[in-house]
Amino acid sequence: MALDTSYIKTLMERENVTQAELARLTDIPQGTLSRILNGATDCPTFANVTAIVKALHGSLDVMAGIVDEPNDKPVTMTERELYEKLITDKERQLRSVNGILEQKQQWLRKMWRALIVMVVVVGVMLVLDVSIGSVGFVRY
Repeated sequence: MALDTSYIKTLMERENVTQAELARLTDIPQGTLSRILNGATDCPTFANVTAIVKALHGSLDVMAGIVDEPNDKPVTMTERELYEKLITDKERQLRSVNGILEQKQQWLRKMWRALIVMVVVVGVMLVLDVSIGSVGFVRY
């Protein structure tokens, strides 16, 4: 996705700056600047875009569409919207934690069952060992 350069071109017209002057102001090679402005570069670096907008006395907020004018404040959420978002995020985190806890509880149940089975098997073996005196660990 190429960068929308219309804002940069508007700033260049407003400031009456040519590509060569902008390249000198930003220390960006003119070839690179030309590729950025013509859309030949799919993803210019943030440092280059920042340098261009700063040199033209523009606003990254306006370029990104966060505000319409440089003096506008960024769009903010109301306190209620912030709380609702916070609650939604916390509920999602809680569901995730609950899922993890449920998995661990299932694993623990399986381990307890395995332990009980092992204890029963060892108990049966000991009873058989004691009851058959000629075989096993206990001989008499």
